[in-house]
Amino acid sequence: MKSTLDFSLLLASAVHDMKNSVGMLLSTVEQLDQSELAKDSESKSQLALLHAEAARINNDLVHLLGIYRIDQDQLVLNYQECYVFDLLQDQIINNDILFTASGIDVSIECDESLSWIFDEQLISDVICNVLINAVKYANNKVILRAGAVGDELVVSVLDDGLGYPQKMLSNLESLKEGFNFSAGSTQLGLFFASRIAAEHAKGEARGSMRLENYEGGGMFSILLP
Repeated sequence: MKSTLDFSLLLASAVHDMKNSVGMLLSTVEQLDQSELAKDSESKSQLALLHAEAARINNDLVHLLGIYRIDQDQLVLNYQECYVFDLLQDQIINNDILFTASGIDVSIECDESLSWIFDEQLISDVICNVLINAVKYANNKVILRAGAVGDELVVSVLDDGLGYPQKMLSNLESLKEGFNFSAGSTQLGLFFASRIAAEHAKGEARGSMRLENYEGGGMFSILLP
């Protein structure tokens, strides 16, 4: 007899449980980093690596849950007025272990009075993931930049690395439509960012995601109406 088990629901429940466990792991790593056990540079470096990988797993699990909820038409955006500078600063504070160990300088270019209406948690998830990846590919610095351009809020993450591969830039539209397992990477974070941006709407206008290279490296941007 064929099973009536809803595998997608079961998988979503398992992902939620795993996300909670990884969250506890991240909290423990942060506590260890402040303890007597993390006095020497080697311990600091190992904790930073552990924190980065745990954060990466946590982000993937968050993305899977978000995409599942969008697919099931269960995602409800919690619109509220948010101070953009504070959101960006929180991402730096939350990942301070990684930045300190990697020697990457992370700075913010944003008017501290700038506010916008969006789902703070979802946009934080997007920026956190892009920021961690930017640090991985940066040489010395990463910049979080935000500002109002016309009727849109543009939040960008810039790194001074080699930039995005031309193949990725050329296939950006297809990337927004789904995963490419044959490429060796699902690019789940970018797919999630694209979907979350598009879920933000104001009248007929919808949010979007943009990737581009500039003379100093690569730049990810999320645009919100």
